[in-house]
Amino acid sequence: GALVHARVVVAEARAPRVSRSFDVSAHMGKQCHKKIQYRNPYPTPRVFYLKSTHPGLLKFRVGVLDLAPAGSVGDTAPMGLTFAPGEVWEKARNGFGNFGNDDTNNNVASADEQNNPNNQRNDSNRDPTNPAPIAVLVFINDESDATEECFEVRVVTI
Repeated sequence: GALVHARVVVAEARAPRVSRSFDVSAHMGKQCHKKIQYRNPYPTPRVFYLKSTHPGLLKFRVGVLDLAPAGSVGDTAPMGLTFAPGEVWEKARNGFGNFGNDDTNNNVASADEQNNPNNQRNDSNRDPTNPAPIAVLVFINDESDATEECFEVRVVTI
């Protein structure tokens, strides 16, 4: 029983840098559809893959963008986004349901909660008639699944 090998693993995780932010209203009882234009910044053709932190709340009409080189026809395409109805967002806000990518219960955090270093909910300043938006991240990844850009979509239910 002597120790033969020992290793120390140090990991650091940071929130992705958000390059653009958008505000969306999710209506009760119906889905919402929005488009966000994305342009290939590279001088060569590129394929981009779209992912979301909460695919049960935000779906892409097409999950892949195949874009021509920057400056040519076809270098820009719309990302078609479909947002779940407002009541689904409210369930997520209240911690009901699994809206993440895996089998764990990924409760949706508002922008205020994501910036709270102690990860403690602060409802003292929150107006119950005007709830804080729910933040969802949209990742635009390259062929090797490395993140090229990250957009934040802040959703308010009405």
